Amino acid sequence: MKIYFVRHGKTQGNIEERYNVGDEVLVAEGKEDLKSKKAIYDDIEFDYIYSSPLTRCKETFEILFPQHEVDEYREDLVEMDFGDWAGEKYSTIIKEMQGLGYTLEDFVDPVNGETYDSLFARTTNFLNEITQKHNNGETVLVLAHGLVIAAILKQHFLKDEIIYFLSPDNGLGYVIEIDDDNIELTKIKQ
Repeated sequence: MKIYFVRHGKTQGNIEERYNVGDEVLVAEGKEDLKSKKAIYDDIEFDYIYSSPLTRCKETFEILFPQHEVDEYREDLVEMDFGDWAGEKYSTIIKEMQGLGYTLEDFVDPVNGETYDSLFARTTNFLNEITQKHNNGETVLVLAHGLVIAAILKQHFLKDEIIYFLSPDNGLGYVIEIDDDNIELTKIKQ
């Protein structure tokens, strides 16, 4: 079984390096960037496709995978709820947390937002479900958000890495090939 984890295209929040503020749309720059990456996926036939139901994922899907249809929109693929951090710049929150003694290796839950435990639980449940549902010969696409993909990688495949460094570039991601007990992970590059 091959699972392609692909991140949505650029939003204004991505460009400004701000925590997600809800159901953002792709910006023109993001759409053009995706068009330049479309050829990466043109020759891949997917047996099943999962996607976050948010607009930026739907728009990304229309650009990168116009020859396919989404089989299932999943709420458990929606980006983490950043609560009071929504709209804040990453650098501001990181500086604030470092001032309190935290490092990038710590999981600091956003105030009034989703906990990391909740994010890890829902992404683990999703991964377990799809690996049980699909057989070894299938190719599956998961179109989601940066921290959702990073959470799956951190919990199951790249445990020693810092989660924030696992979020793929917009329109790119990772391929995980699972064959019995063998697992091979490849980063999708342009």
